[in-house]
Amino acid sequence: MDSSIQKYIRRNNTADEVQIQVAEISWLNTHQSETVWVTVKRIPHSERVSEQTLRAIENEILNDEKYFVRCSVCNNLERVGQFPYLAHIAEKNICHTCATSKYGVTFVH
Repeated sequence: MDSSIQKYIRRNNTADEVQIQVAEISWLNTHQSETVWVTVKRIPHSERVSEQTLRAIENEILNDEKYFVRCSVCNNLERVGQFPYLAHIAEKNICHTCATSKYGVTFVH
């Protein structure tokens, strides 16, 4: 798993199951975001899945555009909602770094 994205996906073990969770972002205003952990997959302990299977499930989630998207310039994986005002530049997904360095976008805080 890409180390820069590891902090946005996690496993939560409960008494009954392993929950795969994703950090979702919502914007309270233009400068303030809120991160909420959302369970996107539940695997009962009774299924006795291997570590390899858990990693495969996590990789499927990382490739799901509902949660993550790749910058079309640098190919880095970004969380959906990370930069809501930059969702598309010329119909491409562009991360903050590439928008600034490649397209000259300036952000005002």
